[in-house]
Amino acid sequence: MGITIHYRGKIDRINDVAQLSTEIKEYADILQWDSRQWKENWNLPNSAALEKNKDGLALSGHIPIRGISLFPDPNCEPLFLTFCRDGTMASSMNMVIMAEKDFDSDGIWLSTKTQFASTDIHISIIKLLRFVKSKYVSDLEVRDDGRYWESGDAANLEERFQRIGAAIDSLPGALNLIPQKELKNKTPEEIADFIENMIKRKFGK
Repeated sequence: MGITIHYRGKIDRINDVAQLSTEIKEYADILQWDSRQWKENWNLPNSAALEKNKDGLALSGHIPIRGISLFPDPNCEPLFLTFCRDGTMASSMNMVIMAEKDFDSDGIWLSTKTQFASTDIHISIIKLLRFVKSKYVSDLEVRDDGRYWESGDAANLEERFQRIGAAIDSLPGALNLIPQKELKNKTPEEIADFIENMIKRKFGK
C-alpha cells in the first residue's frame, strides 16, 4: 500500500544505453541523488539470486543489465533505468524473478514507491521519466498512483499523499477490527487480498 510509480518500456536504440546513463547521472548529481552505474556483460547468462546473510538479503550471481539506478531519498525505493540485452527495461529484482521462474522480459513492470518520501521526489521522478520517454524510450508506459503523470496536478498529488498517509497511520487500528472468523482457514495470499480489499473499502485510494 502506498503511492507507487510503475513503468515499463524498451529503449529505442540499444546503443544509446551508455549515453542515457551519462545524462541521467548528471541529472542525479544536480539533485544530489545517489546512483549506481550498471555495465554488466549482456552475453553471460542471468544467474541473479537473493541470498540470506547476517544483514538480511543480498543480491548475488550475474545480473545482466546495463544503465543506471537512482536513489532519490532514503525513504524512496530506487528508480531503475536499466536494460536487458534486448533493450527491455528491467531492474535487478526483475532479473532475480526471471532467473527463478525462467520467463523472458516481455511485459515486465518496474516500480518505485514514493509514499514515504515526498511529493517533490515524486514529481522529480515523473519529470525524469518524461525526459526518458521523449528521448530514449518512446514506448514508455507509466502508471502513477499519484496521477501526476497524467494530470501534472501537484495539489492533487499532495492531497493523495496526505490521504493515503493517514490511511497507513490508521491501519493498525483498522486491522484490529477484523473479526477473526473472517481470516480463519484462509491462505496467506487470501488474507493479504482480504486486507487489501478492506483497506480500499475503508480508506479508498
